[in-house]
Amino acid sequence: MFNHINNKESIKGEQAAFDHQILDRINNGHIPDLRYPNRNEWFYNNVWRDPQFVKMSFLENINFLNKYLQPNSKILEVGCGPGHNSLELARNGHHVVSLDLSPECIKIANKTLVNNIYTENFGSLNYLCGDFLEMDIPNAPYDAVFFYGALSHFPDIDSVIDKVSNLLRSSGKILIYDTGVDVYNENDALIFFIIRSLLSLTGHYYENNCIPSDEKSLEQEINTILSYLRYTNNDGVNVQSPNDNSQTYNTMIPALAKKFEQDLFIPDCCFYRNIIGGIRSENKNKEYEIAAFIKLLDSYLTQRNRLSSAFFYYVGKKR
Repeated sequence: MFNHINNKESIKGEQAAFDHQILDRINNGHIPDLRYPNRNEWFYNNVWRDPQFVKMSFLENINFLNKYLQPNSKILEVGCGPGHNSLELARNGHHVVSLDLSPECIKIANKTLVNNIYTENFGSLNYLCGDFLEMDIPNAPYDAVFFYGALSHFPDIDSVIDKVSNLLRSSGKILIYDTGVDVYNENDALIFFIIRSLLSLTGHYYENNCIPSDEKSLEQEINTILSYLRYTNNDGVNVQSPNDNSQTYNTMIPALAKKFEQDLFIPDCCFYRNIIGGIRSENKNKEYEIAAFIKLLDSYLTQRNRLSSAFFYYVGKKR
């Protein structure tokens, strides 16, 4: 169902995909800084569209995971993108080495770092560009290795976990926030469709969606949404990057168990991130109110197993 290519060509494809993505965003006014995001209507349905949505998602995630780090920790972030999470960890006093495949992401990350105004109690931050499995990683051993939405992009997860373990000090930690899109089902897509349709019908969504007139049309809509949630097209081919969805929930957790003792596993949410950026109102506070309710509804239903908890937190201690 989830297609990826495990070779050097896929690495080039990953680089190209994320180079293109970040340049497209930057050229349209994006500021990849969790403390300095701007209201950017170019993002038609993305949490980066508004600072409040960024706070509800990215910043809350970092603040949560930061609780499991000792002060002034040495941290390696793998797959940092344009660096906003690593920057925030350094602002919290940690000493961070951060790497990504995308040269353009690293250029933007360094530019954002130079412009950082939050220097009080700043630890340190060094960005590197390259393939994690092929690089000699400096400054080991680390207190923690951090993946934010990146572990699921590695086809050879056992090699990744082995290398992470070797880079960590005794009892060091791996911290993960990721998604296992294999858990999404038709019920999730149906509830997503209902919420989106109600927003659209009341003029509170970025697009006016046609309401199905029969069961066949409804089924087609649900299948389309299910592919959207999985970041695939209707043929199951990845749309974000070649190695996206290389790992799922059911492959990541068993692989981690080989080298790490689980300290924490918390299901986070199903799909609120995929919809709140698309909310529209003439009143920003009304957008925030609707977004907060959708997040609350998502949390309530996932905790009661009415929605699939596709996103999750994981903290593991090196065995």
